[in-house]
Amino acid sequence: HYAPDLIQTAFLSNHFQWTNEFRKTEVWLGGFRLDQEAIGLHFDASYSQVKNLIYWGNYNYPVQAYDKVGITRVSLQKNFRWRQWHLNNSIIYQHANTSIVSLPPLLSYQSLYYERSFIKNAVHTQIGIDITYLSDYYPDVYNPVTGNFSNQRSIAGGNNLILEFFF
Repeated sequence: HYAPDLIQTAFLSNHFQWTNEFRKTEVWLGGFRLDQEAIGLHFDASYSQVKNLIYWGNYNYPVQAYDKVGITRVSLQKNFRWRQWHLNNSIIYQHANTSIVSLPPLLSYQSLYYERSFIKNAVHTQIGIDITYLSDYYPDVYNPVTGNFSNQRSIAGGNNLILEFFF
């Protein structure tokens, strides 16, 4: 159990004002992890249940959900290595039983890089690319007045690749 933050219970500014008496939030977590080090495979599954979740609603005000919010998450990770080349792969499926928790259902992360040490192993170098994919979802929007992220359902995000080169 944990109590609401001060900003969730009382706030006064030029743009917002509220006083709330929220119940304590209760969290239950369960899951398991399976690691097969011999083949470099990692599997993880978890379920979280939150009662009395406090979230930031569509109009940037804190709201408490009295129904239980459930979040399921399953991930699979497999890394490959050939000589000094590495390919790290991770895929995640997640689902919330309500729209107040906005999650991309599918995330994928790959990293392909070349790794080598130079100058008698004094300089360690990795050169490669990270590729991230997020499926369609409605990301929360930032409110600089309260410093929090609020729900929104008007602008979809995700369904794109993010490429990052590194060295």
